[in-house]
Amino acid sequence: MKAFKTPLIIVLALVFAATGGLAAHFLTDRTVGTPDTEAVILEQPRLIPDRILLDHHGSAWSPKRLEGQWTLIFFGFTHCPDICPETMVVINQAHRMIEENGKALPPSVVFISVDPARDTPERLANYVPYFNQSFLGVTGDQEDIEELASAMAVPLQIPDVDPDQDYEVDHGSQLILVGPDGHIRAFFTAPHHPRQIAQDYEAIVRYLNPS
Repeated sequence: MKAFKTPLIIVLALVFAATGGLAAHFLTDRTVGTPDTEAVILEQPRLIPDRILLDHHGSAWSPKRLEGQWTLIFFGFTHCPDICPETMVVINQAHRMIEENGKALPPSVVFISVDPARDTPERLANYVPYFNQSFLGVTGDQEDIEELASAMAVPLQIPDVDPDQDYEVDHGSQLILVGPDGHIRAFFTAPHHPRQIAQDYEAIVRYLNPS
């Protein structure tokens, strides 16, 4: 993935405008009493558009499958040379810390490809479980993926090139936390650190599910 530097300002401005300032709400939609975390917690859950994609097992996948458990979502692609695999390693480390701490059930993890032209279910099946056998890879139509990314305020630029060419996809690196209600509840911004993610996740679950 190309690192967002100066172009990030332009991309973010376009994406935020296209999503009606959703990301601005992410950064300001907080109330007194919210736990002190690096993650941004949403006091008003955000809906995820219902779109049908494919998981790395070849089965139909939609956001409805997120219901019933906490889920961390990361948008990336398998040809990414550095940031994507590094982030997946961090997510796995955080996942193990949460499991070992025993303070909350660890989240399910969904990797949504931003490179559907090359990331087939078969390719994802060889990539995503490498980091953790429980993680799930998802791909599908570019339009559906772009809509999901927009709803989650993830900057995304999928180049219009021949999939046989060597290219990279510019995209945001935040992690989106979805609650058992299937709605967006928080997100984690880069740089990502496994212990911080684990601590923040536990605090968010405790705050939103006090029982």
